Amino acid sequence: MKKVLNRNLFLIVLGIMFVSCNKEFNPQITEGDHLSTQSKSKIENNSNEKMLDGNSEVTISCSGNCESGVNCSLEGKVNMESGIQTVACACSNCVMTVESTINGKTTTSRLINSTFEVNYLKFFHEFMKKEYVNLEYVIKEVKIIKNDEKIIETYLFEVNGKTESIMYVSEISGEVKQIDCTGTCDCREQYNLNTGVASCSCADCMMSVTTVAKK
Repeated sequence: MKKVLNRNLFLIVLGIMFVSCNKEFNPQITEGDHLSTQSKSKIENNSNEKMLDGNSEVTISCSGNCESGVNCSLEGKVNMESGIQTVACACSNCVMTVESTINGKTTTSRLINSTFEVNYLKFFHEFMKKEYVNLEYVIKEVKIIKNDEKIIETYLFEVNGKTESIMYVSEISGEVKQIDCTGTCDCREQYNLNTGVASCSCADCMMSVTTVAKK
């Protein structure tokens, strides 16, 4: 009787191990992924889903704690040879959060040691050098909205203890316009894709529109 019980116990344990080994694994953090505004491979499930194709929206940010007083934020890099512009988190302890919405469906990915390809980082750097000379700043968030005709890219940044933003809109003609809202209220740039109209978030805002790239 004892041998039968031991045999049954062995079979139960073996069955539990079999179920555990066949359970689907969906990691929440992926290392070494490279994302693009054109396509994004979800390494956790080996899909080749396109992130920004048609009517799409994506928001990129970082969270975590870096050492030596480094701010856990986004850092931008422009490759002068290829022209590719990317953002990445400031350190390996920073986790990149990518929230994407495609045709009304929203998904969130958390990634480490990753980069995300953007469109107008070069113009953003030029704006910061001109408007905030010799001042340190951090990029808190990049938001990209895209349809078949336009790309709207907004940079949320912190400088002098204040959170500011700047928006870039690509026109059908090939022009890229820089939209900046400033004022005493919490000014933010807004853009309605349906009407093609830019606006500021509150009444006490002044909008400036600058063409930064022509066809």
